[in-house]
Amino acid sequence: DYLRGQIARSTDMGWTWSGISIGGSSQSVNDICSVPGSPGNAWAVGRAKTGSTSLRAWFWNTSDSGLSWGDDDMITTSSEVFRISVCTSDPSRLFAAGKMNGPTVPLLLCSANGGVRWTVQTPVAALSDSIGLSVAVSPENPLIVLFSTRHNLYRSADGAQTWTVVSSEDWLRDIEFSQTHADLVFAGGNGAVLRSSNAGATWTRETV
Repeated sequence: DYLRGQIARSTDMGWTWSGISIGGSSQSVNDICSVPGSPGNAWAVGRAKTGSTSLRAWFWNTSDSGLSWGDDDMITTSSEVFRISVCTSDPSRLFAAGKMNGPTVPLLLCSANGGVRWTVQTPVAALSDSIGLSVAVSPENPLIVLFSTRHNLYRSADGAQTWTVVSSEDWLRDIEFSQTHADLVFAGGNGAVLRSSNAGATWTRETV
């Protein structure tokens, strides 16, 4: 869990919490993701401001179960990251979704070396949209990536090199692959829940 300027940590399955400082109140965490197969390791993403700089995308990493967090700014211009996803079968493959400001456009960041270096892999077709909402990578195949923007859901089968629009559902804020059945995926937001049984290639709208 997280607070402004802190990440909340629990050691008793959420009954009690303690705050771990990640910097000043201008730092805000939007998402936390553990690293599969690496106990104690996790990533957090959000935004931060240092000195007179504008708010920009920020990454935090822990290797001691959240007792301490290192941080880094991967983007030097005004930006923010909302979601991060780590591949279960290859934890060196990470993906992060967010936005660039001025003008506001979607942002997709990819790393193939455990977060040491990140590259921008935003689908060209998505640049006419306004924001990147969520991202998820298949737990079995790091080449299959799903990325949602305000108006579309994109799928890549080649590690974010090329993309296909697989749904035009608005505001899909969360995408989740099943960890036991990799072809099963859910996406949801704005009152809608979508389900895919073929790793995101096609989708049906569920009744909720």
